[in-house]
Amino acid sequence: DRLLKVVPWCIIWGGGTALGEIPPYLLSYAAAKEGKKTGELEEVSSFDILNRMKNWMLEKIQRYGFWAILLLAAWPNAAFDLCGMACGQFMMPFWTFFGATFVGKALIKVNGQAGFFVLLFSGDNIEDFIRRAGRVVIDVVPDSLE
Repeated sequence: DRLLKVVPWCIIWGGGTALGEIPPYLLSYAAAKEGKKTGELEEVSSFDILNRMKNWMLEKIQRYGFWAILLLAAWPNAAFDLCGMACGQFMMPFWTFFGATFVGKALIKVNGQAGFFVLLFSGDNIEDFIRRAGRVVIDVVPDSLE
């Protein structure tokens, strides 16, 4: 019942975050139309793991399109602007990009987050969690430290 009360607001919130992904997409799309490359896609990090993650993401976007974007949008992802820039650079159709982004952010991600927090803070759940975590710590900490 509590979750159903917040779902419409979550969809509005998620829709707003999806709208916020349009500018990087459009700028990159316009650059691609002019035959220019987006610098962020070409940058090489001094950390190899970041380069591998970026290359993995770019390959998945090119290979799976809508579904890759949906999955990247459906979990908290600080690098999603790079996804939007890549989609623009690859000249992906706007509605493919925005549709996947909207579904991932407004229908999946924010409602999953809301469900988690409603469950966590409903009834005695938070107290039960703290009690159980305390028991685990007590079982793990050696007697000599007590």
